[in-house]
Amino acid sequence: MNNEVKIALVGYGKAGEYFHAPIINTVPGLKIVKVLERHGQRSKEKYPWITVVKNYDELLKDSQIEAVVIATPNWLHFEMAHKALSAGKHVVVDKPFTITSKEADTLIELAKKENKILTAYHNRRWDGGFLTIKKIIEESWIGNIKKFEVRFERYRPEVKQELWRETSRLGAGVLYDIGSHLIDQSFNLFGKPKSIKAEIKTERKGAKADDYFEIILKHENVTSVLKAGMLVTEKNPHYFLEGDLGTYTKFERDPQEDMLKEGKTPLNREWGLEPASRWGFLDSKAPGLKYFGKVETLKGSYESFYQNLYGAIREGKEIAVKPEQAREVVHAIELAFQSSKEKREIEYK
Repeated sequence: MNNEVKIALVGYGKAGEYFHAPIINTVPGLKIVKVLERHGQRSKEKYPWITVVKNYDELLKDSQIEAVVIATPNWLHFEMAHKALSAGKHVVVDKPFTITSKEADTLIELAKKENKILTAYHNRRWDGGFLTIKKIIEESWIGNIKKFEVRFERYRPEVKQELWRETSRLGAGVLYDIGSHLIDQSFNLFGKPKSIKAEIKTERKGAKADDYFEIILKHENVTSVLKAGMLVTEKNPHYFLEGDLGTYTKFERDPQEDMLKEGKTPLNREWGLEPASRWGFLDSKAPGLKYFGKVETLKGSYESFYQNLYGAIREGKEIAVKPEQAREVVHAIELAFQSSKEKREIEYK
């Protein structure tokens, strides 16, 4: 394709290998041409046409590369994004966007100055369950929404000291990791809250980074409760949505992550689809609906993020995940840490 957007993928750890490369590779108009791998050439085994490079500054000098996807440890996001924007590249940063909101502000200002697209990979806006919740809200299946809960819990008592996410460095831990997604989902549904209250803890023996959080966001008429933990044995609902005319409860998480780890991509027929056994449960007393039972989960679609990126670069379409939104997620994380430290509810501002 003559109009291809040539991409450099920076980092080939879990994020690069499973969440970016296989998705990008299925989107017409996008092509990964270079991958920055510090050790080895694993990416070339799966994508033999790419060039593996070791030097980031040299990569940025390649004039054929229009967009850089940064999938590195969180504390490298700001520096690498800043260099890429300064080199005249469009930039995708894996979540979290940056470590601090000040860093985010600097990147947003630079992207505007360079007239380049800057976005963050909040791909879980395209989880099937979340898309289903948006439909339930938009079509008033359970009336006025009062409460939104999302949990990302598991039982993983062992601490993997070799992983950068398990270190004590700022930007590691479950809040920056999973919390970024959950905060983004809440904000995408209800906007910025009026207040935030958080409890953030390190629970596992030998853990250096936070591995538990509960965040309560109070909006105008809705309360969002966001939870994650690594020592949860019971199975709680992944999503719970309460309105004045009913509820929606879904236990199972989106299948796309597992599918990617199994080697499946959006090119597979079953991509993003859930069997009926994983569907959520709707109890609606809304006039004209009054339904009690399972509701089919909408098809998940992580590829929509990169389809939108191509549209933004080549067709001038509006970018779906705006950098200002990604910045707000980082700001919420900062306020959550403050709230947890001070052990109080604080005004969101």
